[in-house]
Amino acid sequence: MNIPDVSALVEQLRDLHDGPRHLAAVVTAGDAAVPWLERLLRGPSQSVAQPRCLAADALGLIGTREAVDALLRALADSTTRRLEPVLDHAEYVVINSIAENLGSCRDRRVVHALIAALTARAYPEAVRALARLGDADAIPVLVERLHADVTREAALDALRGFHAELVRPHLVATVTGGPTQGETERTDRAWGRAAACTLLGEIGGGASALRHALTDPSNDVQVAAALALGTSCDWADDVLRILVNALQTADWQRADDVQTALVGAGSRAVPPLEQAFDGAPRTPSTLRQRSRIIETVRRIASPSATEALARMAARPSASGADGHVPVTRRTLRWFERRRIRRPA
Repeated sequence: MNIPDVSALVEQLRDLHDGPRHLAAVVTAGDAAVPWLERLLRGPSQSVAQPRCLAADALGLIGTREAVDALLRALADSTTRRLEPVLDHAEYVVINSIAENLGSCRDRRVVHALIAALTARAYPEAVRALARLGDADAIPVLVERLHADVTREAALDALRGFHAELVRPHLVATVTGGPTQGETERTDRAWGRAAACTLLGEIGGGASALRHALTDPSNDVQVAAALALGTSCDWADDVLRILVNALQTADWQRADDVQTALVGAGSRAVPPLEQAFDGAPRTPSTLRQRSRIIETVRRIASPSATEALARMAARPSASGADGHVPVTRRTLRWFERRRIRRPA
């Protein structure tokens, strides 16, 4: 295939309808197509990203050193562009496409280029590419990207792929690196530190940092630390207190995790749960919180839980039509199976 033919073939990638159909033919052209693909990929920013993403895909599939060099130059070019919002969004898509295609290139230059891009901005595909490359130099920036909503889950998955000894010091620094007194922390930063707590609980060895986080200014970090400590069966009073409080205030997704942890604590969780039930205002607005407590105690298989549930069911409630705490049918069946008579 001569040079004009390759140029014309690459131009077909600009067709929004038929462009993808020409991708295989472009890749077949090999290095001869690289200059033309780079020209397309590094062309002007446009609101539609597909043609340039196809060029990145073609270079990634060609995979020669010349193709990788072109992708690296395009990444450096695109990450330095300053654009209006619509064009910036399209450029963001292109950069993620470039990063995705670099993730299969075993080249130290690629690792450093992806780290540089990820340091400047949160690119999910750059995180996933670094995960595939598995270079430990990427750990600090991956931990930092726990603080960005768009990369948090990808960064967690990436960090799980490294040896715990390499990741742990960075997680400990993040967990304990909260705001100073009087300083206001952004919500995404707190969520990032909460994610670090979760991962630290998974890999183990960070109990001291997690216990420090139990007094963190962020409630999200406190709950994440308590849940993480629970994975190692650390059921100290402050851990249980935080989890019981979270059970009453957390959203439904987090409440499931908290409930599972409290059930895992067994009979040790019963006294603080019953105390929280007694202390909850008996109003219609607290029915959900009180029912969560009842359901949690019901799932704990111990005599103390059975006795506590009977006491809670007997207590009067201003919101119950019969003067008692409303309980679910499942809870009533629980009583019946154990031949416990709910007091009148």
